[in-house]
Amino acid sequence: MLFPRMDALNEIKLPQKEQKNYADFLNRLKTQFKRYDLMGITYIQRYLNPAAN
Repeated sequence: MLFPRMDALNEIKLPQKEQKNYADFLNRLKTQFKRYDLMGITYIQRYLNPAAN
């Protein structure tokens, strides 16, 4: 599955090292999942609960 891996790749490549914040990324990812749902995009569901992985 391409999603949400594409978001994660973007997260590690674009921001500067001091701007990276994993907890913030997970919060933003929740919003992104809602966008995927609205657009009918299929994504990997296991990332909805990263603590379980």
